[in-house]
Amino acid sequence: MVFKDNLASRSFKLPLRWFNRIGWIFGTLTAAVILLALLSARYAVQLRSSDSGRIEGLEEEIEELQKQNETLQGKLTEVQNTPPPTVAVTDASPVPGQNVDIAAPSDAAALPADALSQIPAGQRFAFVPPNSITQPLPATDALPFTLTPPTFAWRSRMLSVKFAFQYIKGDGGKQEGRFMLLARGPSHLLTYPEGALPSSAQGTPLIQPQKGEFFSVSRYREVMAEFGPVGSSADLTEVQVLIFNSRGELILSQTLKTGLSGEPSSEAKK
Repeated sequence: MVFKDNLASRSFKLPLRWFNRIGWIFGTLTAAVILLALLSARYAVQLRSSDSGRIEGLEEEIEELQKQNETLQGKLTEVQNTPPPTVAVTDASPVPGQNVDIAAPSDAAALPADALSQIPAGQRFAFVPPNSITQPLPATDALPFTLTPPTFAWRSRMLSVKFAFQYIKGDGGKQEGRFMLLARGPSHLLTYPEGALPSSAQGTPLIQPQKGEFFSVSRYREVMAEFGPVGSSADLTEVQVLIFNSRGELILSQTLKTGLSGEPSSEAKK
């Protein structure tokens, strides 16, 4: 810079390192702004993808809850429209805890000749409605789902059963229906869900698919059921799983051995 004063000039020199420092400062700020923009864009992409997956999961849960709500409303309407059952008590009435002989319902003759033969003899506790067995049971490996190996445990004289439905067909679909568990032993027959057996077997099939618990599985659906209380683990030796499709047709009948015997352990009692 030059200043003139009475024809005299003066000059000022600026060090080159000042310009270098200014250049470094602007370069650093520019790099920081670019890095911040890239991080913001990456975060926005991740947030968008996670939101879409979460929304899809919430939609599936809402759909399942709506179906369960419709099922409960149907049961409530059925209970409201059904008159109270009349139970005749006689000296021959079975005492809880004793063996009960179950007679075939009046419409059992309508079953196909080979329908009951599709169920192994050791699994035939009861009769199902005639329209529930209209054809041979499908092969287990032909079903789009499988059952995980069950686990059994005793807790305060209660038998706890835990397993899961796992959808194995890679078509993006799902399996819907109802299932029922029957736990039995030498002198016991318990059900899950509770109250699945009718109060009177006269003219009514013992197993009614609509009384089973609704399920819908597209990936994995866990089941945990409890039976009891009972005196010892020898009172419940096996659990039968009955699975019906959405039309009420029996598609799987599987018996699970508890593998437990004797009195519940002291830890279970606690």
